[in-house]
Amino acid sequence: MSRRLREFVVTRGRARDESDLPLETPITRTGNSAPRPLNPDEAALASQCTSPQTVVDLSAGSQLAVGVVRVLVLDLVDIGVLSLGQQAKAQVAPHQDITLLTEVLDGIANL
Repeated sequence: MSRRLREFVVTRGRARDESDLPLETPITRTGNSAPRPLNPDEAALASQCTSPQTVVDLSAGSQLAVGVVRVLVLDLVDIGVLSLGQQAKAQVAPHQDITLLTEVLDGIANL
């Protein structure tokens, strides 16, 4: 079975909006039992979440595409097997010195 066909089958043709689950969201296992049998991919994702993982971590560890992981993770959240943590908001102070930015732009212009 081709990879694309397999991913279509695993997600049952569904997709989720990227804003539903940002890549950096921490995902952890709740400890709750699944109300239904998990398919092998769902079980593998759930087992990886004993410590906080992100969508990218799960995708890399499972060899599944990020979009497929999003669908499966949100399915597991819906049935109470996984939970989503809060995303860390980067606190970046505004830069007053634009020297570096100017040098980068000049470098790009010279390419």
